[in-house]
Amino acid sequence: MSQHDYVINNQGFPATRADLNALADAIKTVNAGASAPSVTAPFMPWYDTTNGVLKWRNQANSGWITEGTAKYKDHGTAAGEMPLNSDLTA
Repeated sequence: MSQHDYVINNQGFPATRADLNALADAIKTVNAGASAPSVTAPFMPWYDTTNGVLKWRNQANSGWITEGTAKYKDHGTAAGEMPLNSDLTA
C-alpha cells in the first residue's frame, strides 16, 4: 500500500528513482491507505483500507464517491460488492 503526491521532484538520481518507484507503488495499489491521500485530483481512485471500500474523487475534486465494498478473490463477493480480481466479466 502506498500513496504519493504524483510529483517527481527535481533531485539527484537515487532520490529520483526512489520517487518514481513510490509513484508506481501508489498507482498499482490504487492509493490504498487508512486515510485519504493528502494530494488529490478529479477522478483519482483510493482504496480506503480502514473501511474496506473503493472510492473515487468527484469531478470537482471536492469529495469522495464510494463505489461499494471491495473484496479480494479469496473472500468471494456478495451483492453490491466490487471484486478486485480477474473474475470481472468483460
